[in-house]
Amino acid sequence: MRTWCFAISAEEDDDLCYDTRILMRDREAEADPQPALELCIRHGISGYDAQFVALATNQRISLVTEDQQLMRKFPALALSVANYCRPRSDG
Repeated sequence: MRTWCFAISAEEDDDLCYDTRILMRDREAEADPQPALELCIRHGISGYDAQFVALATNQRISLVTEDQQLMRKFPALALSVANYCRPRSDG
């Protein structure tokens, strides 16, 4: 497991938190509990993880995680941070 450490000032931290709140405003979503429960049973994952898998599936977005189990069980959905941030070719 990689551990990343970044040193930022308290002011930079406040700015990042503010920017994040602005970017995420009106973008909250809740996972449907029924598909999440089915994922728990079918794949043997925690309810917590299942909510993220169900939400990413429902929203048709990638699940960016460092959880090796999720990446192994959901290879078409779950990406590591490194793979998500990798430059993509357009053709």
